[in-house]
Amino acid sequence: SVRRNLEFPLKAPRQQLASGEIDQRVGWAAELLKIERLLDRSAARLSGGEMQRVAIGQAIVRRPRLFLFDEPLTNLDAKLRESLRLELALLRQELGIPAIYVTHDQAEALSMGDSIAVLAEGRILQQGSPEAIYRQPVSPVVARQLGQPAINILSVQRRGDAWIGPNEAERMPALSGTGEMLLGVRPEDIAPEGGRVPGVVRVVEDAGAAWILWVDWAGASIHIIASKERRFAPGETVHPRIDAERALLWPR
Repeated sequence: SVRRNLEFPLKAPRQQLASGEIDQRVGWAAELLKIERLLDRSAARLSGGEMQRVAIGQAIVRRPRLFLFDEPLTNLDAKLRESLRLELALLRQELGIPAIYVTHDQAEALSMGDSIAVLAEGRILQQGSPEAIYRQPVSPVVARQLGQPAINILSVQRRGDAWIGPNEAERMPALSGTGEMLLGVRPEDIAPEGGRVPGVVRVVEDAGAAWILWVDWAGASIHIIASKERRFAPGETVHPRIDAERALLWPR
């Protein structure tokens, strides 16, 4: 039963807990996770979300000093993932126990982490607040880890006191760097109009609160997040304009 699953880690010889203490901890964890009604149900009859709650309960009853979550929401459907993500965040706040949370889901990382460490091939590439990682990534590799759609990355050349984009589509102040660099710009930091060089809309995706435009522009394919105040259609001409203050530069 679910009850026996929650009791199991408390009955290890090293715990040496009285039966009353075990009952108290199981009841406390079940109430916290809203699974009291499941305590006498067979574990084999649980849904995916219920099984995850029981697994979390097995950790909670031990009252650890640190939680380690290894992709706990991976095998759940999108709606259940969102619900449990919120519950885990609230649970961590209520218990006040620090947690290391491993995930490949950027939404989980951004919404749940106080500090994010971006790893690749066993190395930490950057560590910091979600806002810092998102807005000030140290490299294109880090930048691509967060953001949906992915960040746009273009080649630019320094000419005098300005950075010149592909086909001279953009001209921005050259604050640092020399020679050829990589320019990174988030889709929400490109306006569909206001630029000098035209582009052609290839795909329009309805993202609910905004449009996601796939645009062929200056020899590159870019994503733009555009307001729904205006409609767009495939084949339409736009004039993308990059917000230079939000743009990022890295060595090529």
